[in-house]
Amino acid sequence: MIPTSRRTPLFDLLRRHLVQPEKEVRKDAAEDWFDLAMNPASWLSFASLGNTQPFMPKQQGEDLPAPVSHHPIKMTVSEELPYLQAFTPFELSGTTHMLSREDADTPLLRKHNIVIRSSQPAGLFMAKIDMTVDTEKLQIKELTVPRLDPAAAAELGPFIEKIINDDSNVHMRRNVSIMTWAMAEWYRIAVERAHVWHLLDSELGDKDKLIQSVAKIRTRRKKRRRKDDDDTQSHETDGISGDKDRTENQSRSVLLPHFGRTTYEIPIPDAVDEAISCLRIHWRIEFDWTGEARSKVGLMIGMPGRWRQGDDRGSLAAASKVFERLVQGSEGPMTAVRTVVALLAGDVSS
Repeated sequence: MIPTSRRTPLFDLLRRHLVQPEKEVRKDAAEDWFDLAMNPASWLSFASLGNTQPFMPKQQGEDLPAPVSHHPIKMTVSEELPYLQAFTPFELSGTTHMLSREDADTPLLRKHNIVIRSSQPAGLFMAKIDMTVDTEKLQIKELTVPRLDPAAAAELGPFIEKIINDDSNVHMRRNVSIMTWAMAEWYRIAVERAHVWHLLDSELGDKDKLIQSVAKIRTRRKKRRRKDDDDTQSHETDGISGDKDRTENQSRSVLLPHFGRTTYEIPIPDAVDEAISCLRIHWRIEFDWTGEARSKVGLMIGMPGRWRQGDDRGSLAAASKVFERLVQGSEGPMTAVRTVVALLAGDVSS
């Protein structure tokens, strides 16, 4: 028998060890405020983000169909090729082969032989690229252009040499993307330039046609202002703006004689010395470090010395400024050439 005085402590001991408490002992509120004050993160604005309600996604009644471009479309190589060639005027073909290694420590190299040809018109431009790639690091170890179209050698050649050699910056060094983009840019402007030379040759190359063109421009200037005549000029082969849509339809035989040509000379009609009096148009293609091409068009006026000395009104200098203003605007080289020829022909004959 356990004495009555010891029953209560014994029952308390058994209750504490064998019976789980019904609820946890509530912590004093003062201790919570003290812990909060001693925690620096509690003073920041995101300290209370943990009290936000959990995110409950909205239930949709029915599944929506996936977008059209959500999953890749299975296509063969021949089906994918037109999409890849939609943004380039070239057709690319090539072969690859692995290079033999001298020892096991050297990386495995793959050589690519790429042939670039113009698609429209065919046979107008051709270039070959040899590229050696490290298959482990996916780096271009060597990049050469064994063949470049002769028409592009003068303008495009120095830019390609800058990319191939190690003296260029790190972004341009052996960058085949910049090089091929520059090729496409040069080809685009070169075709446009050859088309303009063809128009000048057919419209102003012959003396009789040149006189007729000058007379037409003078008549038009007398009847209406240049602003009101823009629509009429657009239907009459207005340089770049009116003929740009027809450059793709020109055949190789039409563009090839002028392809790569950077200057064009036009005799001034009714001049005293027609062998010396002429307009020389310069059109060169330059590139920035990204391979983007830009045109640099200028005008030189060839006149005898006595005509320059007697140019009291400054007509020669004014003609060059008019040409630059028209080319830099939206008129186009054809309109600029027609205007300057009409101005100088009228000034010389007067």
